[in-house]
Amino acid sequence: MLLTLGLSGCWYELSDVVSGSDAGGDDAGCTREGMPLGPENRTANASFELGTDGWRSVNAQLGAVTLDGAPDGCKVARVAYDGMHTNYYLTGSPNLISASKAGYTYRASAWVRSATTRATAVYLHIVEPTEPAIATVQTVLLPSQGSFVRLEASAVAQGGHGLSLRVGQGVGLVPGMTSDPPEPGDAFYADLILLSEEAPGAGKDAGADGG
Repeated sequence: MLLTLGLSGCWYELSDVVSGSDAGGDDAGCTREGMPLGPENRTANASFELGTDGWRSVNAQLGAVTLDGAPDGCKVARVAYDGMHTNYYLTGSPNLISASKAGYTYRASAWVRSATTRATAVYLHIVEPTEPAIATVQTVLLPSQGSFVRLEASAVAQGGHGLSLRVGQGVGLVPGMTSDPPEPGDAFYADLILLSEEAPGAGKDAGADGG
């Protein structure tokens, strides 16, 4: 069962699903390299091939594991709930954007998959410390041990603030949004987390040129 949800009545579509092996075991012989990323991407170590450098977890244990069926390269992040809070998440460390630009659109995506035997609702947030605090959010209900699913979100920044992403689960992360709290043993995998910056009108101009 797949579910998408956005704030302020905005709904988003899930664009891709990674099929293939979902065994979840380590693949010590993996030699796949992560795909080259263009200069527009603002996340370092996007597919965790360098371990957890550039990332940190809140209310969770974070590790980089080799996983058969990883969307990019050999490794993915495994984010495991600490069992003591109402939410937990993965985020950039430090902020992925030190100072956002007013009117610019920030587009984020992440591949996620449940790492437990129960379905897990996982969120992708673009966070700017202004009102509203959460610029954009999307959620998917992952089938237990199912395929990786790609989440996408975008937001127009107010500018002048640090901007980051959160990939997580639980309540209290989005004002006014209700969700089930995590349970002991909950965990999810994440891979190929991307964030790009687009100047006002850039998408429109590209569409016009293509037409």
